[in-house]
Amino acid sequence: MTCRPPIIIIGMHRSGTTMVTRLLMQLGLFAGTELEDNSEAVFFLKLNDWLMHQCGAAWDHPEPMKYLLAETGAENLAANCFRVAMASKLTKNYLGLWKYLRIRTPGNLDIPWGWKDPRNTFTLPVWLHLFPDARVVHVLRHGVDVAKSLQTRSMRGLELCTAPSPAAQPVPDLESCLRDRITDSVRCLSLEGGFSLWEEYSEQARSLVDSLGKCAMEVRYETVLEQPTESLRALATFCDLPTTDEAILECSKLLVPGRTFAYKSNESLVSFAKRHADSLRANGYPQN
Repeated sequence: MTCRPPIIIIGMHRSGTTMVTRLLMQLGLFAGTELEDNSEAVFFLKLNDWLMHQCGAAWDHPEPMKYLLAETGAENLAANCFRVAMASKLTKNYLGLWKYLRIRTPGNLDIPWGWKDPRNTFTLPVWLHLFPDARVVHVLRHGVDVAKSLQTRSMRGLELCTAPSPAAQPVPDLESCLRDRITDSVRCLSLEGGFSLWEEYSEQARSLVDSLGKCAMEVRYETVLEQPTESLRALATFCDLPTTDEAILECSKLLVPGRTFAYKSNESLVSFAKRHADSLRANGYPQN
């Protein structure tokens, strides 16, 4: 049996990682059987989330991960935990029953496989202990569009939590109040909060891409939408997907080019972008 290194998709939340993952799945990538709504494999998402919580980090507060990664002993221990999980029955959630009974662990897959989770951006160094030859795809999107998308999602969550209850519904008790989340991310309720989070993810991801050389590929959300055929062909080649030009053409028809640089239609967002021009430029988006 010829085993393949995984395709690990990294990048900031709301940057197009879901879009790219679904396109790769259309072209032949196995990304898991049990998936969240955003095409994140539940098995890998839970491991990433567990590791971040071990050092007091979270998806919208990733900074503490740098302390874990700075300590060789802690990083090795985390890698051992991941290794144990990869040999456990929990992999059935990723593989599905038939694949699990046949090969037991994702590392034995003989087809293109991998997983998407923005948290990979900070947990990747640990995963590379298990899969040193992994192929890494970084999806990058303009920081102001990301910040606005995060703000919209966070505000929606806040509105749902603060909506008045129907008159017939009793006042919630303390237990339910403490259980419910105020919003998806308090940090991302503001553009500044979401943008600073984009900076953290982008700097981390681009540093990883630089260090991995030919084993990593960076794709821009905007380029995929504006040049779909060329982008998909490059991705398919990098990921070694058994696809065809016809499949790539059909896949490209699913994309909507008009979704790029949405911030430009909003004067306040354009002003926000100008105030953060240096950071945007440093992370691959010069003023235009």
